[in-house]
Amino acid sequence: MNTIIRTDYRKKAVAVLRKKRLTVNLTEAEYRLVKESAAKAGLGIALYIKEMTLKGYVQARLNEEERSFFKEAVGLSNDLHQLVQLARSEGITSILPVFESYRNRIDKSLNQMHL
Repeated sequence: MNTIIRTDYRKKAVAVLRKKRLTVNLTEAEYRLVKESAAKAGLGIALYIKEMTLKGYVQARLNEEERSFFKEAVGLSNDLHQLVQLARSEGITSILPVFESYRNRIDKSLNQMHL
C-alpha cells in the first residue's frame, strides 16, 4: 500500500492512499514502445501509463537545456521589471515603453511555453 503525501490548495498535508493495483500484459514490441515513450517524456513507465490512462496525454518534463532557457528568460523578465520600477521612481518616463515592451514580449514567450 503506497502512501503519498500531497498538499492541497491551502498547503495542508493530505494523505492519498493508493490501494488498487493493476497488471498489464504487453508484448515485447508494446513494452519497448511504452518504455521509449516514457523515456522521451522523462517519466517512469508506471507514471507514464497512469498519466496516459487518466488524462489521455502526458506533460513531458523539461530537459536540462529547456530548464536553463526558462530560468534565463525568467531572470531577464525580472531584470526588466526592476528597470521599469527604477525608471518610474527616477521619473524617467520616456524609456518606460521600451522596457515594458521587452518585458511583455518575454512574458508572452514564457506563457506560450505552457509551463
